[in-house]
Amino acid sequence: MVEKNLLWKLGKWTTNIATGHFADKFHPHNTLHRELPEFDFQNGFYYYNVGESRHQNWDDYIKYSFISAGQEKRSQDTMLGLNEGDLVAAYL
Repeated sequence: MVEKNLLWKLGKWTTNIATGHFADKFHPHNTLHRELPEFDFQNGFYYYNVGESRHQNWDDYIKYSFISAGQEKRSQDTMLGLNEGDLVAAYL
């Protein structure tokens, strides 16, 4: 899906206009200041750099439906921060 939402700042307010086939999927006009559960995505979106090596293989990730991280604490903390429903975009 490719869509757009026009955002602009006029004075002290930021506003929005969404047009097109999927306009109902965007915030209604002048509602960016409100949290709308039916419009706002509640899950995280993460970028994941897949490193191919002897111990990491993209085919295994697909076959067994998992992702893995390095041995560093930083990598472990990132993986533990994922929640059910989060989206992960893999870069091969």
